[in-house]
Amino acid sequence: MPIDVKTRAKVAGYTDKLDQAGVKYAFIDFRSDPAKNTKASMTTLGQIFGYEDKAKEYNDYYDSMEKKVTDAVSGKEQVPSFLWRAAGLKDCCATVGNWNLGEFIPTAGGKNLGQQVLGDKQSGDLAPEKVLELNPNVVIATGGEWAKEPGKTYQVPNAEVGYGTSEDTAKATRDGLLKTPGFDALKAGQDGHLYTIWHPFYTSPWNIFAIEQFPKWMHPDEMKDIDPTADFKKFHEDWLPYSYSGTFFTS
Repeated sequence: MPIDVKTRAKVAGYTDKLDQAGVKYAFIDFRSDPAKNTKASMTTLGQIFGYEDKAKEYNDYYDSMEKKVTDAVSGKEQVPSFLWRAAGLKDCCATVGNWNLGEFIPTAGGKNLGQQVLGDKQSGDLAPEKVLELNPNVVIATGGEWAKEPGKTYQVPNAEVGYGTSEDTAKATRDGLLKTPGFDALKAGQDGHLYTIWHPFYTSPWNIFAIEQFPKWMHPDEMKDIDPTADFKKFHEDWLPYSYSGTFFTS
């Protein structure tokens, strides 16, 4: 179970019932504090399923990928950046502080403007006017292939990226985000620094590819020899039982 439900599961008596039934369980975390818990969670899964060696191999891979990034952006000035969470799924603009994918913005050499506003809160919503006031250099919108709520009118199309998404569709829905009222004045939009990334990276050990892609947008010169899309394709070949397809980042 994800660690965020641990307290709720205990309060609801769920874990008590599992204990009474003699059912073993574990808590893992790729979502709440992924910077701290991704590798620990992989180690736990390796122990549960008898793949300790494979879990260690993955964690070594994770370390090597992350080191490429931190070495590339070390000492660079932090780029003011805004993470727009689930863009278009609801009206502007949900974001995260030092939590979830927001944790990786400083790793990538960025300054998380969402945290600047939210403080100690994990997540929250900013009005479009507030985003315009912050005027980030880079806006990263997370997107997916979720269905819209029947009968609801949306200001902008949802940012569509993922396994079933063509590059043309991904780019068209990204550009559609600029239809948010006032966003024609947004520096990131005018300068071509509004990007989209696949939302499910936020709750997966694959978050390493978000860690790789974020600085590609914030510090392109330093990251010119690193190709997250090629690395993600190779990851499918080496680690997954199905092939790479679709679009996961738009630049």
